[in-house]
Amino acid sequence: MRPSVEPIVIVGSGAAGLSTAESLRSAGYQGELQIVGEEQGWPYDRPPLSKQILAGTWLPEKIALLPQRRIDALAAQFIFGVRATSLNTEQRVVLLSDGRRLPYQALVIATGVRPRELRHPDLGNVHVLRTLEHAQLLRASLLPSDQRLVVVGGGFLGLEVAASARKLGAQVTVVEPVPGDPLASRIGLVAAAKLVELHRASGVRVLTGVGVTALTGDAEAPSPYVESGGEPDRRQPVREVHLTDGTALPADVVLIAVGSDPCAEWLESSGLLIDDGVVCDEYCAAGPNVWAAGDVARWLHRGLDRHVRLEHRTNATEQGRHVAQNILGAKLPFQPVPFFWTDHFETKIQLAGTLPHAADAEIVEGDAASDSFIQTFSVDGALRGVLCWNSPRRMTAYRNALEDSLRNIAV
Repeated sequence: MRPSVEPIVIVGSGAAGLSTAESLRSAGYQGELQIVGEEQGWPYDRPPLSKQILAGTWLPEKIALLPQRRIDALAAQFIFGVRATSLNTEQRVVLLSDGRRLPYQALVIATGVRPRELRHPDLGNVHVLRTLEHAQLLRASLLPSDQRLVVVGGGFLGLEVAASARKLGAQVTVVEPVPGDPLASRIGLVAAAKLVELHRASGVRVLTGVGVTALTGDAEAPSPYVESGGEPDRRQPVREVHLTDGTALPADVVLIAVGSDPCAEWLESSGLLIDDGVVCDEYCAAGPNVWAAGDVARWLHRGLDRHVRLEHRTNATEQGRHVAQNILGAKLPFQPVPFFWTDHFETKIQLAGTLPHAADAEIVEGDAASDSFIQTFSVDGALRGVLCWNSPRRMTAYRNALEDSLRNIAV
């Protein structure tokens, strides 16, 4: 890297951004670091938001991404409460929403994703979940217990929230427009069916193959809820969710969990390629002196022979570390074994690798009817993916077995 007095700038203060920063310091980078975060306050971990924070079993202090001693060790300038608005790659300058211009010698884009919204401007108590503030507002709306919650979207987030809300005593209905068991394409038919069975046995109503046409409110009832900052929410409270089959579901609370979009709109005039995220090469480089990491990055995975974008917590940390090495000249392709987990009631599901459409699925340990089993997914005898249902201790061995099998295999 050419000598420069300009800092390395990291836009995004989540897991990917902080992993990059720590890895730069660990590798010996002693120059200036600037870390930009759109939210106020110190960075925190997001997976617990839909589980421990929503359920109230953890205090917000417990989800800090780094303890204060590690924050201090970064010796970084944190710029919170602002967002990046544009990037000039020729001048190597990031423009912020408060008017500041940040010159850089290297830039890391780690801005993550934002939830898609179907909000009605006149209705209160319709939520999305991405931030700590979102989780706290959703939890407040579900108390006292016995609130009627409709979750629009049967993906990982929607079902995790459904489980947490049931623990709080809410009456929960999940609405998923895709027919069949939700998540079948992500975790396989056996695990998806078992997950739906688990939710239904726990009192969650799961409706599939129906979409939402409208949300309506009660104009006669003043909203008892509170908006961000403690101000009263004067919109009429939501009262019904109307479905494509003509059903009207009563609702006191609605969560919209219909996916997310990469936070990359600020890069539209930058000259970088933006297509379902920031498009990168196999080294996670998006352009000269520009890298991307985490949920926003769509990079060329040589082992899978295609571009991928992973909204997985583990990937954010691993990719941040890799980007740091490449900024410092390592030139190493990033080709991890994808890995994620999801928790529902007392059940932990983990999946490593990929789940190709034509994969042969086989239960290799346990029994799908029991509380614990392991299923593998193979193509032409080559292991591509492993699912562990309540078998976390066995996953490490399977992830290791996937390393050689997945690398340099095109799917």
